[in-house]
Amino acid sequence: IFYQLCAAGPAEDKGSLLASLKPTDLNMLNQSKCIELKGKSDAKDYAETVQAMDTLGIPKKEQSELFRVLSALLLLGNIKFTDDANDKAVFDEQLGKGDFCKAAEELLACGALSKNLTSKVMKGKEKPDGRRSIYTIAYSAKQAGAVRDAVVKSIYTHLFDWIVEKVNTFIAGNESTPSLPYVGLLDIFGFENFAHN
Repeated sequence: IFYQLCAAGPAEDKGSLLASLKPTDLNMLNQSKCIELKGKSDAKDYAETVQAMDTLGIPKKEQSELFRVLSALLLLGNIKFTDDANDKAVFDEQLGKGDFCKAAEELLACGALSKNLTSKVMKGKEKPDGRRSIYTIAYSAKQAGAVRDAVVKSIYTHLFDWIVEKVNTFIAGNESTPSLPYVGLLDIFGFENFAHN
């Protein structure tokens, strides 16, 4: 889906930064060095994916939100950290491709992402008088990278579960439909290379 999104996703879903990038510019996509498959059209596959979501009854607004979140994940994958003089994670500004974190925040409609990727807040035990100590603990660059990866994986897992739920809801029909067997999905790496799945 990431390649499809890059090839044909609307700019309003991808955001201006991602819309200006190619799959070769994205760390989550360029690691294998295989960006295109001969005889495979990511733009055509994107159109088929959108048509499938239409068939499942997924509203256009939800489709757009899904593509915005996927776009944010691609941008998060490009965030790099380096350690400052105190071994605290700071964003590596040497990338020259814009502020990936800010663009991801905008697509996710969330704030404080930059703070939450580089530090965590710990609360001490509450004292009898009701006071409590609150500490901010800065991550190292390695820890911040692990947090970034965990956030991306968690969001992607929830998106996948959401899609499976949509498929199962569509298959089950309405409440008056008799109980049907469920359909399980198995995502095996490599099947996307078949001419027809």
